[in-house]
Amino acid sequence: SLAASRSQQNNLQARQVALCGIRRAIALRQMYPADADQWMDNPQGLADQPVVEDDETGRGWYFTVYAPGRDETLRYGIIDEASKINVNTADEALLEASGLLSPEQIDCLLDWRDSDEEPRAGGAESAFYLSRSPVGHEAKNAMLLTVEELLLVVGFDALTLWGEDANFNGTLEANENDGEESFPPDNADGQLQRGLISNFTAVTYEREINDGGKPRININGGQQDLDALDDSGLPEDTIEFIRYVRGRGIRFSHPVMLFELEYQGRSSGVGAEELPLVLDLLTVNSDGGKSIRPGAVNVNTASRNILAALPGVGDELAGKIVETRSSLDSTQKNSAAWLVGEEVLTKEEFRNLSRSITGRSMQFRVRCVGYHRPSGQFCALEAIVDIGRGMPRILYLRELTRCGLPAIPGAAGSTVLGS
Repeated sequence: SLAASRSQQNNLQARQVALCGIRRAIALRQMYPADADQWMDNPQGLADQPVVEDDETGRGWYFTVYAPGRDETLRYGIIDEASKINVNTADEALLEASGLLSPEQIDCLLDWRDSDEEPRAGGAESAFYLSRSPVGHEAKNAMLLTVEELLLVVGFDALTLWGEDANFNGTLEANENDGEESFPPDNADGQLQRGLISNFTAVTYEREINDGGKPRININGGQQDLDALDDSGLPEDTIEFIRYVRGRGIRFSHPVMLFELEYQGRSSGVGAEELPLVLDLLTVNSDGGKSIRPGAVNVNTASRNILAALPGVGDELAGKIVETRSSLDSTQKNSAAWLVGEEVLTKEEFRNLSRSITGRSMQFRVRCVGYHRPSGQFCALEAIVDIGRGMPRILYLRELTRCGLPAIPGAAGSTVLGS
């Protein structure tokens, strides 16, 4: 029928408009890599944006890119996956310190991703999974492709993973605070439980390339690598120090070891001011920038709770990190080195933590709703985007439309979406 054909056409239109919003978010991230305000919370560029509009009536198609803010607030931007704990790389200590999983859930997760068939005390391996009905399956014994894969792991369910936020907009709505009266199930405590998806990821990594996109120089490499230091832009005394140490057969475990290093009466010349450049330009890997570093947490975007779980941090120091970073400009936060530059961490604390943290993010999640005003026709999409290998790649795309219309007001006081 004509009505059915028109409805299908509108559904397709809404989907294309939502895809436009995802493309806008990706473009802003590409155009302004050092200016997080452009893509983390930008109502002028990402909220209530017209795609097809009648200027006189306001009728037309619009999109809004939305994300949960802090404390049940909303923001207009992307979700940084590097602000979360990577379930593929986190060890038992980190999972315990997060306070987000029970001991049994930790055992089941570790059993799911490890390579053996020996179950931990509270865990499960293939023998258990194959016995499940109606259809059994083996334990994966490999890394998770997405955090949603936790739904296959015993001890995890939809409520644990996604929480009470049925339409993923980060705000508590009536149906998310009424117990069992309506979907989703919730505890009616007046607080929004966002679930594990707001704290865990499976996709984060960064390549050994500098901010200019070129491979980092391997300071444990051969003569060709050491010669490349001449054109690196590093201070001359640092270059000579590296060559002197390497000439005596000593290898570096990490470029951060150069920070305030003294050896046989010589100084590396790397203080807090030089450290950001050292961390950006140098590596101890030797594969021309192809090596990846998985699971590092971005200290510029991670929540206080996630930071507190990192080795040696704790709640007090995590609070200091969050407080200090709020006063920094975007250029200071390109590297995690500001933690020592601003005297948040001591030299030893930073050295111990440097392998777990980063100041860059290469994977992010975009939630966007495309909608028509005034009909209310809408489509909500979620994408995970990877820019770690150059050109943006959508790793994961799913539709959230059936989860409900996000009750998100448009920018600058405009009406609620779909009204």
